[in-house]
Amino acid sequence: MMESGRRVVVTLFFMLAMLGSLMVSSGPLFVSVTDITVLLLSAMLGCSSCLFSLSEWRAYSFRSSVIDIPLLSLIRSVIIICKCAYSLCSSPSSYRPYFGITVICGVSTAIFLTAKAALFSFGVPPTVLEEVQHMRNSWALPFLFLSSMAFGLAHIIMAHRARYQASRKLLFRWEDEEASLTSELRYLLQATVDKKHLKSLKKLSKMSQLLDGKYHKRRGSDLPASSLADADSLFMDCNNVLVHYKLVEGHGNYQRRGPREHDTSPKDVGSTGRYPVEQVLSGCDNILGGGSAESGNGKNGVILIHGFGGGVFSWRHVMNPLARQTRSTVVAFDRPGWGLTSRPSRSEWQQKRIPNPYELKSQVDLLFSFCDRLLLRSVVLVGHDDGGLLALMAAAKASKTNKVAVQVAVKGVVLVGVSLSREVVPSFTRILLHTSLGRQMLRPLLRSEIGHVTNRRAWHDASKLTADVLELYKAPLRVEGWDQALAEVTRSSVACTARAAAELLQTVEDLPALLVAGLHDMLVPLKAAQSLATKLPQSKFITIPGCGHLPPEECPGALLAAMLPFILSIFDAKDPL
Repeated sequence: MMESGRRVVVTLFFMLAMLGSLMVSSGPLFVSVTDITVLLLSAMLGCSSCLFSLSEWRAYSFRSSVIDIPLLSLIRSVIIICKCAYSLCSSPSSYRPYFGITVICGVSTAIFLTAKAALFSFGVPPTVLEEVQHMRNSWALPFLFLSSMAFGLAHIIMAHRARYQASRKLLFRWEDEEASLTSELRYLLQATVDKKHLKSLKKLSKMSQLLDGKYHKRRGSDLPASSLADADSLFMDCNNVLVHYKLVEGHGNYQRRGPREHDTSPKDVGSTGRYPVEQVLSGCDNILGGGSAESGNGKNGVILIHGFGGGVFSWRHVMNPLARQTRSTVVAFDRPGWGLTSRPSRSEWQQKRIPNPYELKSQVDLLFSFCDRLLLRSVVLVGHDDGGLLALMAAAKASKTNKVAVQVAVKGVVLVGVSLSREVVPSFTRILLHTSLGRQMLRPLLRSEIGHVTNRRAWHDASKLTADVLELYKAPLRVEGWDQALAEVTRSSVACTARAAAELLQTVEDLPALLVAGLHDMLVPLKAAQSLATKLPQSKFITIPGCGHLPPEECPGALLAAMLPFILSIFDAKDPL
């Protein structure tokens, strides 16, 4: 009870901190919205029918009308918001004109309000009703004048604060940190080489190390993927993405018996953490050169597709027995943005004019390219969470595309804890990840307490979430660029619309499918999984008692017992490829 209460308090503090950071980072917008809201309310209290009365606008008088004050505040706020948005999307030098425009708007408003207050007159109310209205105006109208003046000053303060932070380089653009350090190093290199002295070259080396250390310190001691890879980790270059995967042959074990001559393993990677493409390609050819007839010649395969926050490690209890029982090649890979697969930055794929690798549509093409490189021609796709949506999209494309374009036949799908309508990323978290301040605050929280709390909801028996298991989920959060990739994943991860889901399910309605759901899944309700099963005529539905959202982790034996008969029935069927 004490532990639950502590976690509730920590979670509430986290939510309040995130809300506060959002308000601080959106200060000019917050002040502008509050400015307009307060002035409209005070104007309506002072004269409820003035703002929307055409006769009042026709009889406008500078000395006695107040309808111009809310209009002036609205124009002021719109101008400031537009200029502020331009400054946030431009270089730090653009904060100077933003501050200048804000000062001009604030000073102009002050002059206008001062002149109006000096000349304003209520007139003499001749009736009792007008006397009441006059008494109401006696406090509402001064508040209208003062609040408009105060918000003009608030705009200037917020603009001065933003300009100060930009001049002190306190506003870092997340995507530009590495480029900034690279240009700084290039400048130091040019200045040093011009001296043409050996001592200067030694200083250059020290400066390079210093800058490199400074960069890694900013990034929170992020590490290259090679330093986190296992002995049996493999890498393949597919569609401009370096895919990390593990492969178990039908007669092999999960752990590789020994490295082959040209396998691309962590030892092949230099200190830069980059994998030579030549080694990647030759390594794949050598891997596929031997083995059984089923795996080496590219017949049957089972592809395990993890869900949001997972990776190859999610299938560690399933891969070996599944390969041994089905005598087929079982492969698990890290999707872009997760695990040890490379995380291309937005500038990389935009410059190369290639599709966004974090979108599911691009990952479908990546999946087929991956299977083709492994010489797999007939596969069963096993997808967990939103990996199930990826499996369905791949099956739909395979059924609609001729065999020349897609040479991989999807014979069936296994969907584990899948709902097409679930939004895997909460809207609040999505907003935070798209702000620099939000990402900086989420980095340590996801790596520590909040990541623990979030992960626990996926388990029915929290005692199985040991420190070693939790470390497997936290390890990818130390890979270089993980936070930028997570922001891109959340940007691309959207729930299926009802129309898109209906079209997708109609395309794969003849496909054999097995749906597996944990009886105590808190993330995907049992009714949602059952509803999905009813929309797939060739499907079977199985529930696993005493299991949450992660059957591969929590109940691998029960999951295997559910999957094996289904997969064996597909591979044993006499269906020519």
